[in-house]
Amino acid sequence: MRNEKLSYVIRIAAGAYLIYLSVKLIREGILTGDMQGKNMALGIGACILFFGAAGYFIVSSLIKLAKLLTAGQSQEEAEATEEIEEATAEIENTAEENAAEEGTDGEEAPEEETPEEETPEEETPEEAEPEEKTES
Repeated sequence: MRNEKLSYVIRIAAGAYLIYLSVKLIREGILTGDMQGKNMALGIGACILFFGAAGYFIVSSLIKLAKLLTAGQSQEEAEATEEIEEATAEIENTAEENAAEEGTDGEEAPEEETPEEETPEEETPEEAEPEEKTES
């Protein structure tokens, strides 16, 4: 089986090598003046071709590699969601079986309402009866 990730990485490395060759050709051949006339035209054409091929290899491989990685993550998320749904269904089935054994048919017993105790409200100073002060 072919490892797609590895093939994209190799294509990216090949693109980087083509860029290296182009830069080396420009520095050592064209800029130093070693190439003259038809050779210079051929060297410039080769640099353009190498840069174009390198750009195609690198950009297309990065895009395809990113799609491959995101598709792998999406597949992992789908598998995790499926496992969660299966576990939830299993828990629900177990709860229904337990309820059937107890004879409640899955219905919960109604909760009894407890009356709330009324708390006495604090009296405000205006409502409070004035206390008689005794003088001693």
